[in-house]
Amino acid sequence: MAPLDPERPTVPLYKQIVFFYLHTISGILTNTVYTKLGLNGRREPADSLLCYFAFWEGLIKVEHKHEASILKKARELMKDKELTRALSGMVEEKRGALGFLLRILKKRPSTFNPFVLKGLSLYQEAHALDTKTAELVAVSAASALRCEHCLEVHMARALEEGANMDEILDTLLISGAIGDSSTLSIAFRKYRQLEGKVKRKSRVTGE
Repeated sequence: MAPLDPERPTVPLYKQIVFFYLHTISGILTNTVYTKLGLNGRREPADSLLCYFAFWEGLIKVEHKHEASILKKARELMKDKELTRALSGMVEEKRGALGFLLRILKKRPSTFNPFVLKGLSLYQEAHALDTKTAELVAVSAASALRCEHCLEVHMARALEEGANMDEILDTLLISGAIGDSSTLSIAFRKYRQLEGKVKRKSRVTGE
C-alpha cells in the first residue's frame, strides 16, 4: 500500500490508516505462513491474504467514488435553473407572489434552491412539530428579531395552518417577555460592572 497521504483524493485519511495496519498485519501473516508451511517461495496462500485486503480497499474506493458522484449531482442540482423555476412557481402558486427576499435570492439559483428547500423541510415537513406550531415558533423568532416582513408572513401562515388570533397574541407576548429578559440581563450585567468600578474608585479616592 502507498504511504499515508492526507491529500490522497480516492481514500479518506482514516481509511488509509486502517488499510496501512491491515497491510502490515498481512505482511506479518505472510512471513508466518511461509515459515510454518515451508513454502520456500511458493506464494499462493500468502498472496490470497494480500488479494483479500486489496479487494476490500478496491471496494471502498468504489464506494468513495460513488459518494463523490452523488455529491457532484447534488451540487449541480442546486445550481439548476429549472429547479429554480419550479420552486418559484410552487411558492407563487401558494403565496400569490415571491416575497422581497426570495426575489433577490432568485438571481442566484445555487443559493435560492437550497434556501427554499430548507424552508419546506422546516415549516412544511417538520420532523416532530405540526405545521401550525412550526409557524408559531417562526412568529416568536421573527418578533424577537424585529423582522417586520417575517412577522407579517408567518402570522398569516399561522392563521392558514389553523392558529387563531389569541394563539398568535400569546406567542408575541411570550416572545416579548424573553426579549425583555434578554435586554435586562445584558443591561444589568453592564450596570453591575460599572457599579463595581465606581465603588473601587470611591475607595481609592476616599470619597
